[in-house]
Amino acid sequence: MQNKRQKLYEQIVTEYKYPTKSLQNIIRSFIYGGIICLFGQGLLFALEKFGFEGKESSLIMSLILIFIASLMTGFGIYDMLGKEAHSGTLIPITGFANAMTSSAIDFRGEGYLIGVSANIFKLAGVVIVVSIVSGFIVALIRWLGGI
Repeated sequence: MQNKRQKLYEQIVTEYKYPTKSLQNIIRSFIYGGIICLFGQGLLFALEKFGFEGKESSLIMSLILIFIASLMTGFGIYDMLGKEAHSGTLIPITGFANAMTSSAIDFRGEGYLIGVSANIFKLAGVVIVVSIVSGFIVALIRWLGGI
């Protein structure tokens, strides 16, 4: 009896399953992620032209990207971009800003203390984990490359 149900379930799932276009999604993510990074690099160059140097220009560029991503999230633009760009919007600084802002917007009705502050890291936790794991992998590759 259980085996029949399992087969029926698998048949229904395969019938309604949305086919993924992995290669197309990878290319799209790469292009959109590259555009976001290129925009950030352009900001960095522009800030250096205005006389900011080193860490100061990097900090201001990061703050501008966070502000823009948060603003786009608030207006619903970042969600539309995410549907088009797939994982290309998971660049740590903008993805983190989107996750934090989304959680703050979702739970604002419950108040600032119980709603926003208690739930703001719900979505951002994933971004934090991905950033830490990615950083570890890059550091490991660099360390192994130096041996």
